[in-house]
Amino acid sequence: MRRREFITLLGGAAVLPLAAARAVATTPSRAAAAPPFVTSTPVGTYDFLRDPTINFQLNRWVSLGGNPLLREIQAMLPRLGTLKGCRDEFSAASDRMLATGNQYEAAILARGAEFFMVASEPRKRGLRERFLTIVRAAWGMSEPDHVPFANGYLPYYRFKQTNPRGTIVLFGGFDSYIEEFFSIMMSLRDQGYDVVAFEGPGQGGALEDAGPAGLAGHGPRPPIPARRCRDRRDR
Repeated sequence: MRRREFITLLGGAAVLPLAAARAVATTPSRAAAAPPFVTSTPVGTYDFLRDPTINFQLNRWVSLGGNPLLREIQAMLPRLGTLKGCRDEFSAASDRMLATGNQYEAAILARGAEFFMVASEPRKRGLRERFLTIVRAAWGMSEPDHVPFANGYLPYYRFKQTNPRGTIVLFGGFDSYIEEFFSIMMSLRDQGYDVVAFEGPGQGGALEDAGPAGLAGHGPRPPIPARRCRDRRDR
C-alpha cells in the first residue's frame, strides 16, 4: 500500500478562495470547537485497491475519520473489492462501533455504507440519519436552515462575523453531504471569515429530504443557489 503525497480534496469539495482551502486542509484550527477525536486532516492518499472508484472513496472516509478509520478499512480490505462488499462491511462495522461507544467512527462508517447504496436500499435512510445525527451533535450543530429554490429548498449553514475578512462560499461535490465539511467551516469561521455552506440542487439534503423537487436546476454551475444562500439572514 503506497501513500501518494498530495492533498486529498475531501469528497470533491469546492471552496473559494482556493488558497484558504489549502490552508485549512493542512493546518486545522486550534480555536475551532472541534470534537476531541478530530486532531488533524490527513494529507495524501493510500493505494488500497486497484479499482480507482472504490479506492478514492476509501481514502475519502480516512480523510474524515483519520487513523481509526484507516485501521478499520485495513481490517476489512480483503472484503471490499465489490460494491456489495463495501455496503455490507461498512454497515456491519458501523454497528460494531456504535455498540462499543465509538460514535464518530460509527457515523463515518455509516456514511461509507450509505454512499454505495441505491435509493431503494432499505438500510440507506437509517444509515444517513445515523451519520447526520452523530456528526451534527459532535460539532454542536443543529439541522441546516433552508432557502427556497425552484419547487424545493437548499439546505445551508451560515456563520457570520462582525468584521469579516471576506466571505467564503463552500459547497460539496455531486455526492457529498455538507456536514462532511464541518471542520473546514469551523476553521474558516475562526480565521475571521463569513462562511456560507450549502447543498446545491440534486445534492445531499436538497435531494434526499426535499425529494424530486431538489433535482430542479441541477447542473455544474451554482451561482444562483450560492447567491440565494449568501443573501439569507445568518443563523
